[in-house]
Amino acid sequence: MRGFVCALALLAIGASALESSNNWKQSHFLAPEQSVRVHLAIRHEEAQMDTFRTFLGEVSDPSHANYGAYATTDGLKDMLAPPASRVDAVMAWVKTHVGEDAQMKVNKYQDYLTVVMSAAKANALFDAKMAYWKATSGPAHHHVRSVGSHRIPVELAAHVEYVAGLSEPFPTLQNKPAVSRGDERVGKAAGAPSQPCLYEPGPTPDCLFDAYGIDATASAGTKATMAVVEFAGSYYLESDLAEFQTRYGVEKDSVSDVQGIIPSSADAGTEASLDIQYIMGIAQGVPATYIQIPSTTATPFLDWAMAQLELDANDIAQVQSVSWGTAEYEYEDEVGVDRLNVELMKLGALGVSIVVATGDDGAGCHASSYMPNFPATSPYVTAVGGVWIPPITSTYKIEGDSISGGGFATSKGNNRTQASWQEDQVSSYQAACGVKDSKYVAEGRGIPDVAAFS
Repeated sequence: MRGFVCALALLAIGASALESSNNWKQSHFLAPEQSVRVHLAIRHEEAQMDTFRTFLGEVSDPSHANYGAYATTDGLKDMLAPPASRVDAVMAWVKTHVGEDAQMKVNKYQDYLTVVMSAAKANALFDAKMAYWKATSGPAHHHVRSVGSHRIPVELAAHVEYVAGLSEPFPTLQNKPAVSRGDERVGKAAGAPSQPCLYEPGPTPDCLFDAYGIDATASAGTKATMAVVEFAGSYYLESDLAEFQTRYGVEKDSVSDVQGIIPSSADAGTEASLDIQYIMGIAQGVPATYIQIPSTTATPFLDWAMAQLELDANDIAQVQSVSWGTAEYEYEDEVGVDRLNVELMKLGALGVSIVVATGDDGAGCHASSYMPNFPATSPYVTAVGGVWIPPITSTYKIEGDSISGGGFATSKGNNRTQASWQEDQVSSYQAACGVKDSKYVAEGRGIPDVAAFS
C-alpha cells in the first residue's frame, strides 16, 4: 500500500485548458498522423441498468436467497447489451466520419466500441487538442490527453454517453520513498509490554499469519484464484520473488499467469514487487496471476476491466488486488466514473471480488475539501485502508496508519445509495465524529471498508 464533441453542434465535456497538473506537464501536441485510441461508451437502457443493479445486489447479499448465483458471461451480455440499432448507429457514424476501413471493435457486452483514429481526426471530431504530457518527477512516464475540454457531436451523443481516451485522469505515480521502520523504533519504556512481531522486525509473512490467524497454505486442488494489477511501468522480477520466498520461508511457487508484457530490461518496482510477493506469501498455494497494464495507455483502469471482461468467467481471477488510484476530481466528467463503475459491477456480477487500496494521502485535499481516491470510493469494490504500530510507543497499540486514505466519496456515482449495506455504520460515525459537512460530501460512500497492517 505504501508505494498505489462546433459549439452548437457539440456537447461540451471537461474543464478549462490545462498546461500542467500535479506531477505532469504538457510536452508537445501529437503529430496529425499519430494514432489515438478511444472507447465509445454506448448508452444502456435505464430499465436494463435497474434490472442489473437488482441482480448484483441479490447475488452479493449473504442474506438473500440468490446469494452467490453469479451470472455467466452470456447471461450478463443478455442483461446489458444495448439495443442493436444503437450499436449499428455508432458504427455507421464511425464509418462516415473516420472512414469505411476504420479500425474498430465492439466488446463482448456490446456497450463499448473501441476505435483507432489519427490525432487529426480526434481533434476535428471531438474538438480536442491531443498532446503528450511528461511526468515532472519520478519515473520517465508519459500520458496522452487533450489540452482542455473535448466535445461529443450531438448526433453521436444520442447513442454514446462518454468517450474514454481523450481527457482521462493523469496516472498516480508511486514514487514515495520506502519507509525504513526499523530505524525509527525508539522510545520503549521500561516495563512496557513485550514487543509484538508486527512492531519488530515488522510484518513478515509468519508474523502476519500469527497476527491474523491465517492458514498459510491453500487446500490441495483449490479452485481459488487471485491476481495483482499493476500500472505506470511498475514491474516485478521473478528472481526477486524467489529471493523473498527463500528469505521468509514462504512456499516456493511461481506466478501462474502473466497477462501483459514485462520488458526484458525492466527493473523491479517497489509497488509491483510488494504486491506480488505479499499476496503469494500470505495466500500460499493459491494460483496467482500478474496483470500488467501498459504505461502508454490513456485509459489504464478501463483497459484493465475491459480486458478481464473479454475473458470467460472461469478464466478471470476470482480476487483481484489493486493498489493504485487517482483522486476523484481528476475525472472531469461524472460519466467517466459511472461507466468505470459499470465495468466493476460486471466483474462483481460474475463473482469477482476487487480489493482496492485507499491510498497514501490521508483524507486528501482539493479546493479546501477532503478528496478520497477512486476506484477505492466505488461502491462495487472493497476499499482497504492501513494500520500500523507508531514508531515511538510504549503500548504497541495498533492504530490507523497516519497516511492511510479514507473519507467520503464526492462523485454522485459513488453516493451511499449505491452502498446501502454501510448506511447505518457510516451515519452513526458521521454523527459522532463532528467533521464539518462543508469539508466532505455527507452522502458519499465511506472508505475504507476494512483495514490491515500496512
